[in-house]
Amino acid sequence: MPEYSTTRLQITGRVDPVIHLPNHTSPANNATLKPLSHSLSVDKEREGVVRYVMGAENLELKLIMAGLTLTMGAMFMYIMYQVRELRHQSSRSSSTSSTQSLPSSTNSKVTAIAEELPDGKVRVGKITFDVNQVLGKGCEGTFVFK
Repeated sequence: MPEYSTTRLQITGRVDPVIHLPNHTSPANNATLKPLSHSLSVDKEREGVVRYVMGAENLELKLIMAGLTLTMGAMFMYIMYQVRELRHQSSRSSSTSSTQSLPSSTNSKVTAIAEELPDGKVRVGKITFDVNQVLGKGCEGTFVFK
């Protein structure tokens, strides 16, 4: 069986309370107790939180974290603003291009008239081609004839 020592150890050092409770038993507090409104209790809570943060160790680390949090929030807002601007530009350019691609009746002029020849060919201006001899198809409904 192991032997146990009977020596008592004393723990020394700083002891900080984790939760700060108001001292309700002091006569000074009892004399000044008044019903608090909701806003005053919120102010008291905020004041207690600020006092705890300012009095806690690693204050520099907490300030750095608060600065990083604010920076990340600012970056998020900036990126959201840029995305909104890009969407706005995109919608503007697509509406502009769609109106430009449609020919207007006042701007379009017919410069040549297609006429069918007796041998099945079509002539437009000085160009003659056979519509039955398709070499290829392009985009937006264009054809290449022989």
